[in-house]
Amino acid sequence: MASHDASGDFAAWLAGRLEALDLDPDVYVEYVGGIMSDTDQNLEERGSAVTELLSGALDGSDKALGAPEYCRVACVVRVVMAV
Repeated sequence: MASHDASGDFAAWLAGRLEALDLDPDVYVEYVGGIMSDTDQNLEERGSAVTELLSGALDGSDKALGAPEYCRVACVVRVVMAV
């Protein structure tokens, strides 16, 4: 049976979504991962930080806040943090 690496699967999924938003996954996957692993903040604070990061990165973009792909990324990040 093949090994299943949930964090690697999530990173790959996140990289694909970031590319769909025209954001550099080499930068943002690591940054989002750092925010998510910051145990000095509670889950709500980490979710807000990721949401702010993505909305700031998309500010002025044609894929700005409110775009379906952005919403999916923010929601999944919050769910993954809650697990």
